[in-house]
Amino acid sequence: MKDWLRLRPYIHISPRLGCKSKKRTKHYVTTYVNDSENLAIHRFSPLLHYKIVDHRYKRDGSKKLESGKIGRAYKVKIRPIYYANHLDAQIFAFYADKINKRLQEIYESDINLSNSVIGYRAIQSNARRNKCTIDFAREVFEFISNHKEHHISVVCLDIASFFDNLNHSVLKSAWGRLFEQVLLSKEDYQVFKAITRPYYIDLEELIPLLPDFDKRSLNLVNKSKRASLFDSFQQFRSIVYSNKLLRKYGGSNNGEKGIPQGTPISAVLSNLYFLQSDIEILKITSPLEGLYRRYSDDILLICPTDQVENVIKTVKDIIERQLSLKIQDDKTIIANLTRSSPTDSWTINATNSKGQTVGQSIGYLGFEFDGSRIRIRNSSISKYYRGLKRAIRRRAFYAKVQLEKNKLSNVKEDDWIFRAGIFRKKTHLGAKRKKIDGRVFWGNYISYVKNAGHVMGDTHMKSINRQVRNHWKIVANEIERHEKRYGLPKAPKSKNS
Repeated sequence: MKDWLRLRPYIHISPRLGCKSKKRTKHYVTTYVNDSENLAIHRFSPLLHYKIVDHRYKRDGSKKLESGKIGRAYKVKIRPIYYANHLDAQIFAFYADKINKRLQEIYESDINLSNSVIGYRAIQSNARRNKCTIDFAREVFEFISNHKEHHISVVCLDIASFFDNLNHSVLKSAWGRLFEQVLLSKEDYQVFKAITRPYYIDLEELIPLLPDFDKRSLNLVNKSKRASLFDSFQQFRSIVYSNKLLRKYGGSNNGEKGIPQGTPISAVLSNLYFLQSDIEILKITSPLEGLYRRYSDDILLICPTDQVENVIKTVKDIIERQLSLKIQDDKTIIANLTRSSPTDSWTINATNSKGQTVGQSIGYLGFEFDGSRIRIRNSSISKYYRGLKRAIRRRAFYAKVQLEKNKLSNVKEDDWIFRAGIFRKKTHLGAKRKKIDGRVFWGNYISYVKNAGHVMGDTHMKSINRQVRNHWKIVANEIERHEKRYGLPKAPKSKNS
């Protein structure tokens, strides 16, 4: 298990730990968080908030193209992220580790429970690594392939706005049970209040008001060499309070629901919140020779087809009654699988809550299983190719700008498409982990595809690798197309090539 104590590099309201004061080191943090009196009176700073925007394209049965194929629907998913000030983050991380160790003891006492709860946990695969989503998907598909029944159903449930709807009373009771406390101790309650009733500041509102701060990109918050966003606490008060930037989290829920995503403790609290329900749901699926898997708010159930309606009803009742959460019926997928003998491939018919057919495969954690073959989801492959083309398009635009500058100033600067970054981030040339000039490059999406093929096994490796077999041709064609479009010169060959 990784050490909870990590000095984070981002900038926040106060200086980074170890940045201005030699006392604010790992030793200082460890001493501080292990003193319950410190935690009982600790004043937590506001969180900083930004949004991750995810552009999604999904097959939509209601959109039929002239060719007869099913069209795609465009959707934007906005995920709000909140991150804590440095010492606050260390306290949250300390408590996350404390809670996680207790949860781990419970999981280890029941192997079925441990196998069922797979999100936000370090589950060892072998001596070299922990399991990842590839392993979890493979286990589910192997369970389906090896099932003895000839008629089974796979159900995928999704919880509406999971983190935003975690009930504070339910979470508080779960916290107390875990540590055998009728009432939370002063230090525990101080941390509980900090994560359930926080204040936050929106970065998009704050950055333009900061003097001498480059406002072009919020990414500079992570890359800046500055120690903190503010020079002093007086400056913080002046800017934040005079401009009324302070917001209270969960205002629409009357402060009774929701915890912010992004803090070091958010993920482990979601598992704590679900603990008793995980145990009860497992009691339903196990006698049916079924399967239960929960990855955060994504729930997968496998059971005999003649039991599927009863299982869905019972599981929904547990989640809605015990946890005060709501299942999104429009996102519920029921896949009915049939075959004549255990050696045959499955025939799959996947339907939505309205009974409309949505496909002939099962999607789980970024993979698809059609009854015999495992592949990466087409939406994931499409996203990779969109990113690849966007990267080339951006570099071509910068090259065009430089070309125009060269013509105006009569100075010759590099005005071609810089390919090295594209090759490293988007192609097989950068797929291998390597260390260059002290920097570690961890690979790219092609690395993920190759690893997926390896983990899924020889039977599926070829079909997975074939999904990106044309990536190099697409890179070459896109670069050539933009060179012709903007009249750009060819990039000079590297001396090492």
